[in-house]
Amino acid sequence: MYVKDMVEGFLRMDALKKDNKGNYEDRFREVFKQDPPKRNTYHDQVRRWSSAPRSIASAALAAGTSKEGQWSSFAKLSPLKKGL
Repeated sequence: MYVKDMVEGFLRMDALKKDNKGNYEDRFREVFKQDPPKRNTYHDQVRRWSSAPRSIASAALAAGTSKEGQWSSFAKLSPLKKGL
């Protein structure tokens, strides 16, 4: 999955939640077209995106569908901080 797809998904998940459209699992299936991971796993990825340095996040978005635009590549550059 690419950063651009994940970020779009995060925004869609938020919009559906604000509109009271289904529970987490239903929203995730609608947005990402797959079975949902545990809630904590999803929120960890949202936190990873939110806490990433803007330079890294911008570069990952700009990379589009290249290797540098893959979520796994971005995740290596933006590790989660423990205890948050």
